[in-house]
Amino acid sequence: MNLIIEALEGGNYLASIVDGARQYCIYDQHNQPKCYSSINSIKQDLSLERFEHVYLQHRVTQDEMIGQPQVDNRFSMEIEWH
Repeated sequence: MNLIIEALEGGNYLASIVDGARQYCIYDQHNQPKCYSSINSIKQDLSLERFEHVYLQHRVTQDEMIGQPQVDNRFSMEIEWH
């Protein structure tokens, strides 16, 4: 099982759990994707879970900002998770 943390504009994060070929977004009590303000808050929320790999992803939007076609310019890096 892996964890993907997506960095959003404004310093917020979304988290998804990947189990095999399936990906599950983490939701809040209102059934909305849970928005975190820090990676540490994700660690606290998921402290009982064990992940094989944890990835931090960020979408690079510079091309879109200058009128270029929108493509999936996702930057991803594995991070330590203890």
